[in-house]
Parts: sequence; structure tokens; C-alpha cells
Amino acid sequence: MKKQILTFAMLTALIVTSCKEKTQKDESVVTTEAVEVKNEDVVTSTLSNKEGKQLEMKFDNSNGTATINFDGETSELKAQR
Repeated sequence: MKKQILTFAMLTALIVTSCKEKTQKDESVVTTEAVEVKNEDVVTSTLSNKEGKQLEMKFDNSNGTATINFDGETSELKAQR
């Protein structure tokens, strides 16, 4: 009897958890990538989403830095070694 109750509880829990639908807001991103490689070992790339907001990325491999510009905000990241 205990096995039947335990089995029934496990099956019920499985059905309840598998039937939940997770709705996620679909925010599509349009990738427009322009990659430039210069003699200084600098790579630039630009991405934009469907709203027209652009993310500009500049990777300086010789200095180990990455500069990110999004909506007028600029951040500089340094490589960890």
C-alpha cells in the first residue's frame, strides 16, 4: 500500500512539473558583425538588436583590453592573468 501511494505521489509530481509552461519573452537580436583586424592586433565588432540599439566592441589583444560602448556608456575591461 505504501509503495502504491509513493508511486502515485511521484507520478503526480512528475506530471505537474512537466506540464508547467515557461513563457519567455522572445527578444531577437540581429547580428551585424563588422570585424577589422589591424597591424596593432585590434579587433572591432558591432552588434545591433531589432530596436536599433548598437553594441560596439573593441578588443586590443596586444594590451589585453576590451572596450565596450552601449548607448553612450563606455566600459573598459582588462584581461586577468
